Amino acid sequence: MYGSGFINAYKSFSNKISRFWASIYRGILEIMLLPHKAYVNLNAIIKTIYRMTVSKQNLLEWTTAEEAEKQAKTDILSYYKNMIINLIFGVLAILAFIQTNSIILVVLGVLWIIAPAIMCNISMGSVDNKPKLKKEDTEYLVNLGKKTWEFFKNHINEENNFLPPDNYQEDRLQKIAYRTSSTNIGLGMLSIIAASDLKYITIEDALSLLNKMLTTVNGLARWNGHLYNWYDTKTLQPLLPRYISTVDSGNFVGYMYVLKQFLIDKKETIEYEPLERMISIVEDLIDNTDFSVLYDYKKRLFSIGFNVEENKLTDSYYDLLASEARQASLVAIAKKDIPSKHWNNLSRTLTTLNKYKGLISWSGTSFEYLMPNINIKRHEGSLLDESCKFMIMSQIEYAEKLGIPWGISESAFNLRDLNYNYQYKAFGIPWLGLKRGLADDLVVSSYGLILALSDEPQEVIDNLKILEKEGMYRRIWVL
Repeated sequence: MYGSGFINAYKSFSNKISRFWASIYRGILEIMLLPHKAYVNLNAIIKTIYRMTVSKQNLLEWTTAEEAEKQAKTDILSYYKNMIINLIFGVLAILAFIQTNSIILVVLGVLWIIAPAIMCNISMGSVDNKPKLKKEDTEYLVNLGKKTWEFFKNHINEENNFLPPDNYQEDRLQKIAYRTSSTNIGLGMLSIIAASDLKYITIEDALSLLNKMLTTVNGLARWNGHLYNWYDTKTLQPLLPRYISTVDSGNFVGYMYVLKQFLIDKKETIEYEPLERMISIVEDLIDNTDFSVLYDYKKRLFSIGFNVEENKLTDSYYDLLASEARQASLVAIAKKDIPSKHWNNLSRTLTTLNKYKGLISWSGTSFEYLMPNINIKRHEGSLLDESCKFMIMSQIEYAEKLGIPWGISESAFNLRDLNYNYQYKAFGIPWLGLKRGLADDLVVSSYGLILALSDEPQEVIDNLKILEKEGMYRRIWVL
């Protein structure tokens, strides 16, 4: 059911605890942590008084949560060392039980002694219950990755000024489309990072390519820090009409954060001066991209983009949480370019299937739900996590009804212009999308499947093998 009415759905894809039991468990944990919390608070009070009245030093001692998490050791021995006060009080409580025979003391003693082990177990996070892939399936994915990498390896070259072209089509006069977008550029850089991680190329080759790409990008014409939506890869000129796409800028800057961290990590192990320069370029690209110019403060929403030729925002807006533009929203909020309340203004309209519920999107595509997950952490049990799993369930069910493999998303399709270029449009699940006519046409794309690899690895592999039999690797499609 759409809209704000009653949603008849009670199932969830993640294990959840009811409010009643959550309160009980929280109360037990609070009791278990009493000695440790008391020690931490008392220690902080004594240190504060001493430093303010006696030493007058270290008055602004502060460690961020992120830094503390990095420095923390997560083995059980470290937990017992850090929470030694729990062990002491636990032993004292049991000794007191021997004297008094009070059952409460022995219960408290046992709880305090086992508390470090319990906290260690909780810190490990949820156990991944997905079955491990067979060796042959892992090899299949590694080989698929190599074949995918070949496109970037062959086309991020001097002819294209080290920018990835938008597409390659075998059966047209000009096989390479000599244009690229900001999303393409960012994904090209991520592909190099992935190729390095998967040992397809050496770290030296990866850094060399990234350096060349960044040199080119740093010299591109920009608008308020934003890359234009399309550039000619040979002349590096923005294509007309010059346009700034909110979603593409959000993708690009999001990918730049990943690249920055990659370069920082390599800086700790490799001495190539260019790393400092590359990090500086990336930081400038992030900092100078101003998302406020794409934001409508009255609507509290992002326009889909800015038309430079007309000098105005496009009168169409991203207003759904289940959208490929949510990365732009997160990045803009993180950069403090826009108010955080924008996030609450994104629609959370739900629909149901098989007693599950999930967010609706505009086109009901795999891309809208899963694309931002490439580099944005998904928290288990969250609305977005449940909705992504809901979309995958919907894909599988819809494909089964039609007797086809799943992986329905935006894609090129068999309609060509006068230059034999395949046209492109959104294909999605009818009950997930607000857009009309989604049931009229259908295309299955391999990338629509691969985006779900971390959720349903075996399902994805099985469907990829079906697509392979149907000609997924053919250089020329005969339709």
